[in-house]
Amino acid sequence: MPKYSKQTKDQIKSITKLELIKALQKDGFVLYKDRGSSSGSVMPFYKETNDPKNPIVINIHFHHNQDRLIENVLMGILDQAGWTEEDLIRLKLVKR
Repeated sequence: MPKYSKQTKDQIKSITKLELIKALQKDGFVLYKDRGSSSGSVMPFYKETNDPKNPIVINIHFHHNQDRLIENVLMGILDQAGWTEEDLIRLKLVKR
């Protein structure tokens, strides 16, 4: 899991799901298809890698009245995306 500075970790906590989705798309992730369910919906995003059989797949779960992800879930998504602190700055999710 990438190491982030305390300042960056504090800023990460305020990232909304919409901001995360926009950053994923800006970094080349594509929405595969929107899957709905009675308890919420899942938005699977994927990004091709050097190995076409192993793309990066990230699922964003939406539940009613929740704008933000739990910190551990968000950190896991950032890890799956392979984003460093510099990537978070480039994608405008955090400031220097």
